[in-house]
Amino acid sequence: MVTPFPLWRDVCRFTRRLLPTFSLSWILNTRLLVLAVGLAGAGLPVALCGQDFERVPGTVIGYIEAPRRVFNEPMFPVYVCDPCIVVLPNGDYVATHACFDWGSSAKTSGTTWVYRSSDKGETWTLLTRLEGILRASLFVHDGDLYLLGPEAEGKAANIRKSTDNGETWTEPIDEFTGKLGLGRVGTPGTPVVHGGRIWIGAGRGFISAPVDADLMRADSWTGSNMADGNKGQPFGDRWLNKWGEGQVVAAPRTQVYVLPMIRNLQNTALIRAQNPKRVDFDASAPDAFPSLPGADKKFGVGYDEVSDKFYALTNPVLKIHEGVTTAALTRTGAAVVSSHDLIHWDVEKLFLYTPNIDSAEFGEGFQYFNFDFDGDDMVVASRTAFDVGDGERKPPRGHDSNLMTFHRIANFRQLKPEFVLVLDPATGRVNRYEKTQYMDAPLGAYALGEDFAEEPLGKVVAMGAADDGSVYLCEDGGRTLRFDRMGNFLAVVDSAPVKLGTGPLEVEPPEPGQRAWTRAGSGDWAELDNWFYWGRPDTLEETVWLGSASGEQCSVKMDTLFAVGGINFRNPHAYVIEGAGALSIGGERGGELRVVEGAHRINVPVTLAADTVCAVAAGCDLTLAGPLDLAGHTLTVDGEGTLTVAGEIIPAGGRLVVRGSSLLSFASGATLKPGCELVFEPSNVTEWAAGETSRLWQAAGPLAGKFKEITLPRLPKGLSWDRSKLYPSGEIRVVHSGEARSEDADVAR
Repeated sequence: MVTPFPLWRDVCRFTRRLLPTFSLSWILNTRLLVLAVGLAGAGLPVALCGQDFERVPGTVIGYIEAPRRVFNEPMFPVYVCDPCIVVLPNGDYVATHACFDWGSSAKTSGTTWVYRSSDKGETWTLLTRLEGILRASLFVHDGDLYLLGPEAEGKAANIRKSTDNGETWTEPIDEFTGKLGLGRVGTPGTPVVHGGRIWIGAGRGFISAPVDADLMRADSWTGSNMADGNKGQPFGDRWLNKWGEGQVVAAPRTQVYVLPMIRNLQNTALIRAQNPKRVDFDASAPDAFPSLPGADKKFGVGYDEVSDKFYALTNPVLKIHEGVTTAALTRTGAAVVSSHDLIHWDVEKLFLYTPNIDSAEFGEGFQYFNFDFDGDDMVVASRTAFDVGDGERKPPRGHDSNLMTFHRIANFRQLKPEFVLVLDPATGRVNRYEKTQYMDAPLGAYALGEDFAEEPLGKVVAMGAADDGSVYLCEDGGRTLRFDRMGNFLAVVDSAPVKLGTGPLEVEPPEPGQRAWTRAGSGDWAELDNWFYWGRPDTLEETVWLGSASGEQCSVKMDTLFAVGGINFRNPHAYVIEGAGALSIGGERGGELRVVEGAHRINVPVTLAADTVCAVAAGCDLTLAGPLDLAGHTLTVDGEGTLTVAGEIIPAGGRLVVRGSSLLSFASGATLKPGCELVFEPSNVTEWAAGETSRLWQAAGPLAGKFKEITLPRLPKGLSWDRSKLYPSGEIRVVHSGEARSEDADVAR
């Protein structure tokens, strides 16, 4: 039985609110009644037999009854915590959990339950219950099974070993048999072996031991200091200094890091092990706090050798649940997230969702995931709060877990979202959902924006998807609209090339690296929630779509450097990228700046990371108001619209290529730094004749600076280029040989 403690103090809080109203004798009698009811129904670990777990997602491993409530207050609550799972060398799975809250003995002597499955997680057997160990990390080393965690809340760490796959365990007696004497071990995680040592996360630091040492001896282990984020952190008032529960991770190509959750922020921190005794962390470094969806709660993380990627299981907050309770307590969705470098993280898939966020009655949630790899699958242990049909014994909140559940994520290296569009016949709106292992997760309206082709979206009566990923929505007024996979409006069409219907429509996710702005107005580039599927663009392999989401001029604030492969603008209302940050453009396949609709501005400095094409459609405009650093690359100005340069052009060995069909415009104040080359490569001229004129650029006034070199097409014999009007008008003309004048001669006159 789990022993309740300070009973009288906690019973008092249930009746404290009644003091102004009722007599002392009534209050005392009520307290005695509450105490009796609480003692009769204190949370106890129970057997699984006879319980109805049919609705519970996954497979139930362990279960503790949710506490009874009096005046809606939980009595002597005991909850499941700290799940761990490991795949044994023989293929069996072992999982563990502890329990917490004031109805448990966690503050005096921790309790951990050990389970095993010999059929790949289909069924589980309780092997034993261990006293004197809490929040323990479970791992296999040299064929033996270990548990390492504190004896109780705030106490020093113990380690225990099993040589029979979890059946029996050693007892920590002294510093030679498992009493390590290390404090601050904290929450469990998955240890890693790197550089000849085994490392375990401990809050914002590590403990570690040589791989060939006797892990049961206290003198084998070394603890590090804790990282300090108070100096130089970039979050201002949002920084609560509540960060910890760090998870250790490493790859052969990296050093050892611990990644903590950070309360109130969708960020983690990259805390590096400098040596076994010291961590290295600079809170002001550019990549000190990588964005990670759902990292405001504890998450599980690990490295997969096959894909050479890092994976994490987190709790991003769906928009439908934003603001219902705190983000830290919103655990209704669970996601698989991946990264190649621990800095840039992508959501691969939501694998669990429940609509039952915390309410006055109860709440559900999945959290504190721990996982291991079994071939192509990820095997997961979750601390789960779920209504198992207990009536009033439902979990009070999603945080208050009554279960440890097992989940298998099959073929995790090939994951992608499974999106479904659902047409609401009553409203005519189309909403996007994602299939999960439990309920479909609502992701909001499919169409990004409200007005399309100068008209509001009407009531949708039918929809369909084409092989190229385009989605067609037919309104009750007869108009048919085409959208891309992310929901950006593309065009009004005469008819859809596919059969339309009203049933749920499965649609493919965007191609990897495609990122769409989804906020209906101005916002911060850095905020994950402003982008489709939390996909903030921040690598040179990603392409940005600033499309139909905004119904007005939109300021996209950028306060730090972001690197992307390219940006596409498609909206009659202006997007303005501005702030104290900067943009780097161009990936392995080159860079692109494209404007399909509207007039847009980039006010931050732009640096080319590869040869880049700027294609502006007819009637459209793109203004680069900040410095443009070619950085030795080529910027090709294409299309039939206008590229306006308002800042300085820094060539650094680079060049500008103009096609002639587009217009390169220099605003007043534009400056050419020395060394820039201009190349004229017309796209629509095959033969030249005397008298033909081309404009390479236009300028609002005298152009500050000149091109180092201007390369023009070779002309037939007898013809030459007249460049006398090149500065400032940008005009060149084909003349007969002997009539040509250079821009220098023209200036000399």
